[in-house]
Amino acid sequence: MKFLQIINKLKKNQLSPAETNFLARSLYNISLYTVRHKIKEVISSKHSLNYTDLIKEISNDAVSTLFEPVKNSNQPSLINSLQSWNHPITNEAEAEYFVNKVVWNRVSQTLIGKLKELDPVFAKIHHNLSMTVKKYSYNKIVYFGTVYIIREPAFTKIKPLLKEKDMDDFPAVLFTKNSHQVLKDLFEHIDQEGRFQPAIPANLLVKRMKNLLIENFDTVNCTYPEAVEDRLLMKDAIDQAYSGIKEILNNYAASDKIDFENIEIFTSIFSKLSADLLNGGIRGSLFYYMNEHKKDLSRDEFYSIYHRRLSYLYDKYMSKIKSVLELN
Repeated sequence: MKFLQIINKLKKNQLSPAETNFLARSLYNISLYTVRHKIKEVISSKHSLNYTDLIKEISNDAVSTLFEPVKNSNQPSLINSLQSWNHPITNEAEAEYFVNKVVWNRVSQTLIGKLKELDPVFAKIHHNLSMTVKKYSYNKIVYFGTVYIIREPAFTKIKPLLKEKDMDDFPAVLFTKNSHQVLKDLFEHIDQEGRFQPAIPANLLVKRMKNLLIENFDTVNCTYPEAVEDRLLMKDAIDQAYSGIKEILNNYAASDKIDFENIEIFTSIFSKLSADLLNGGIRGSLFYYMNEHKKDLSRDEFYSIYHRRLSYLYDKYMSKIKSVLELN
């Protein structure tokens, strides 16, 4: 089955159930491949191996939204995208490009949304950067599934685009200032070097800023007080959240709601979560953290015995962090 044939039928709302299933499976496979690649832009490599479930969840969510009706419309988002597409679709290559572009864009949106839910430190830096882009009239464009920050409204690629290795090779001091100064200095650095297109990959920038601010803070020559304040605010938010969880667990212990062994395990889980948030990000699901303490625990046992209470504590923990960081 060809994408051109599918798209032509989609335009007329004439897809059969078999063709719809083929399209959904194809979009999911593209989404899965894209998420596996894109997640490296926002999660440290030492953690990404534990995100198998998250990758599948994001891939599925990204595709599902394409088949959901758009607000104030009865037609699926995918048809809306097709109707607003400004390029010809007259052969299979053009059809494949359309399908891939739509999935890339939706994956980017879904991935960032999910990461902001899971990692409030990432969310805070991402929020600050987004506010800076708006305040100082920068522009954002999506190019082959990657969001770039540019200075001009238009984008014409004439030089190589920045990759993660290129960003890592830039002087660390460029990334340890407030968001406005970071963008200003980065564009000046790119202009002076002259090797790269003046377009900054947004997610890689957030990742780089986060890694330097959180993981390697003590070794960076941080000259801007805003960066110090951000670091202290993030640490304080995580400390407050962890203290709140310990207080809840102490109350559970006093009322014999949870036995002492599980109190210790839950306390350890949130201690490790807190350390991970300050060292690159959460390493996996709650099952992953519980599995570190109970190696023989199956997923079914985890969801039957532990998930409800741990999930409740986790929501309380994250809510407190977001409240302190003013992300609610």
